[in-house]
Amino acid sequence: MEKNTRVMFKAAEGIITLIEIRISKRRQKNQAKKAIESGIMKSNKIKSESAKRRENAHIIFNLQEKEGYVLRE
Repeated sequence: MEKNTRVMFKAAEGIITLIEIRISKRRQKNQAKKAIESGIMKSNKIKSESAKRRENAHIIFNLQEKEGYVLRE
């Protein structure tokens, strides 16, 4: 009888750990989804005109410097 209860407890512990692992994996997936969605939301926010110009100027500068392109304004 004592051996059977030990085996049952071990089996129950194993099942509990499996459930805990599944829950933690699900949490990780949900956290990753939330992080991706918040990143997309942040990048989709409307930028001010000066920020857009600054970004474009950086892109143009990088193209001219690295690739040797000459862009006329």
